Amino acid sequence: MSALAAFQDRFGAALVADDAASAAAHFPLASHPAFAVYRNTVTRGLVDAIVANHPTAARLVGDEWLRAAATVFARAHPPQDPSLASYGAAFGDFLASFPPAAELPWLVPVARVDRAWTEAHGARDEPSLDPSALASMPPDRLADARLMPHAASRWFVSDDTPVHTLWLRSREGDGDLSDLEWRGEGVAGKASSSHGPPTRWTSSRSTARQPRSSTPARRAARWNAPPPQPSPSTAPAISPG
Repeated sequence: MSALAAFQDRFGAALVADDAASAAAHFPLASHPAFAVYRNTVTRGLVDAIVANHPTAARLVGDEWLRAAATVFARAHPPQDPSLASYGAAFGDFLASFPPAAELPWLVPVARVDRAWTEAHGARDEPSLDPSALASMPPDRLADARLMPHAASRWFVSDDTPVHTLWLRSREGDGDLSDLEWRGEGVAGKASSSHGPPTRWTSSRSTARQPRSSTPARRAARWNAPPPQPSPSTAPAISPG
């Protein structure tokens, strides 16, 4: 490893360290107050990106909750791409093992649909298949044809969460979700172009029987109270130090 690469690795590790002491262990200059300000600015930018890329999750759990969770995520998952528009691909997986989210089983599916929405808008533009072209294809060619998903197509299925209904109604500002029919749903959508109208999603529902602990009545009752907040010990707020 070159001296420059080693310097960059130490600098990057200091930026996402949990505290000033840990940062200084990676990079001695991190003990300087100016570096603390820069480190905090970097973390805040990553947290802002997570919140912006997961707007529905933020509406459901509250901005403070999601920012606290995003801070923990950002410390452990520095960006791999210069564009923060693509940051947070693993946030859904992180939430699945994040202790304060254990009592919010609907949060992970919603976060993953938020991510799918973001990816659909950021995908490259390409023409969609013209149905008439497919209909006019000779049978011998049709048998050998391979249909490929559009670059902006995304889909997600939850076996036990009405993820499409929950996601859509939350984005539309519906604050009363007590009447949700709690069963699995799948969602699929495609952005027409990066400059076109908002991505539209369609859904399909599962009729699979749910465990007794997941009956609609028990799940719906949870919406009558605000979502629990992560404790300071598991989801610290951003601090300059």
